[in-house]
Order: sequence, then C-alpha cells, then structure tokens
Amino acid sequence: YAMGLSLQPAMSTDKHEAYRRFMQNENKVMRFRAHLLDLVTGDRIASPREFVINYFMEDDTISVFEPELRNSGISGGLFLTRMRYKKYIDTQRNSAGAGARPPSASGRPRS
Repeated sequence: YAMGLSLQPAMSTDKHEAYRRFMQNENKVMRFRAHLLDLVTGDRIASPREFVINYFMEDDTISVFEPELRNSGISGGLFLTRMRYKKYIDTQRNSAGAGARPPSASGRPRS
C-alpha cells in the first residue's frame, strides 16, 4: 500500500476504547450523494436514479436511501438498511490500482 496506509480500520480490542470512540462520534453522520455508472465504460448512466449514502461514525454502519422522483416510475425509499457491510474492492475493475488488494494465491479475492 502507498506510504504504508491500509484499507483496514484500526481495530481496538479494549472495551473502554470502543466506548470512548462511540461516545466521541455519537450522532455524527457523513452523507454522500451517488449515481449509477456503466460497468464497461465508467460513464454515468442516463437514468435519473440518485442515492444518498449515510455513514454513521458511531458504529461504522451504512444505509443507502433513494430519494423519490416524481413521474420516473421508480418508487424511492430505503435501498439498503442500516447495518455493517463487508468491505470488498474488485481488483479487476479498479483500473488505477490505488487502494486495491492483491488477489490471493488461488486467484480469488480474500474475504
């Protein structure tokens, strides 16, 4: 990894440290807007679908919400419920290679 940085978060087994982190980040949410991309070209799809990704810092959970667009034929709402999801980076799609994990010896991604 570049400059010794890792994609894995720093994990602490100390319960007091986990509680301190929880209280320090209580009610802090990072919110992102996203749209769909074509897997082959990487260009934005003409579909009007947009998503709001919420990352809850207190417990490292994610939820994805799709705002409702009138007359689009797509009913908005909760796309992914709030929970922890596994991190996975597809090394074949990542053309720049920045932050990608190398595949294991068997050629399959590590879990």
